[in-house]
Amino acid sequence: MHKKSISFMLLAVFGILLIGAFHIALALQFSEHTVVGNFNGAISVKAVDLDKDGDMDAVGAAFNDDEVAWYENDGSGQFTEHVIDNNCDKASFVATADVDNDGDWDVFAASYSDDEVYWYEAEPTGGNAKFTWTRHTLPGSPNGSTCVQTADVNNDGNVDVVISEIGDDRIGWWQNDGHGTFTEHNIADDYKDPYFVYPVDLDNDGNMDVLAATHYKKKISWFKANGDQEFSETVIDDNLVGAIYVSAVDLDKDGDMDILAAGDESKTICWYENDGDQTFTRHNVVTD
Repeated sequence: MHKKSISFMLLAVFGILLIGAFHIALALQFSEHTVVGNFNGAISVKAVDLDKDGDMDAVGAAFNDDEVAWYENDGSGQFTEHVIDNNCDKASFVATADVDNDGDWDVFAASYSDDEVYWYEAEPTGGNAKFTWTRHTLPGSPNGSTCVQTADVNNDGNVDVVISEIGDDRIGWWQNDGHGTFTEHNIADDYKDPYFVYPVDLDNDGNMDVLAATHYKKKISWFKANGDQEFSETVIDDNLVGAIYVSAVDLDKDGDMDILAAGDESKTICWYENDGDQTFTRHNVVTD
């Protein structure tokens, strides 16, 4: 299929809206602070204490600049830019994890146009740069990757990767041997336009499941893991127009995981209440 141009809602906006909806009584107030103002096509950001100095830094992807960078926090909310890669063609997503179990945060980035997902091995150097970065390429050339998430999918103690590929209408996971060598596996190979994936043990059975949002099919799905890294799909919602984001959290504090989702074309943020047996009821937070 032909790749489509992609447009993401800023996930930070989702978080702010959801917090506001569920905690109105707290009258939360937010003040805007600019981390970087010239990161052209900023599309993905993660907060992580990358340099382990006790404050949260930021790692980001700039789609138009083809850039992956991290922003060092000095502890007072002032940030210094460090470029990780300025040749990640149409960088569309970033994630962080200690891939090689050496105690350092490494960085993943999806290149939408290169049809690749890279991981950048961090090597502490000291001095102003803090790190040098070695780029590695995951096998299989994920086609049109829009989302990269990290989780221990097979419960072996190593961080694996879950990736959505809208170019191949596919969701896959890459098994890490603990040293940064990856083996590709399939989750779903006929899932049209998977824009976002989110690994979570939704049913609390000790196996890592995967939630997915497909834009074209207006669908939120749960791919349940059976313990042998085989997955079966349950459709949570087939009418969330422009489904573009999904995650999970115990919103009503009843001890089970609920689902959060967003649709850009329907201008909707909603949550799905889990009854404890993985039957879900949709509640809209905001809609057009």
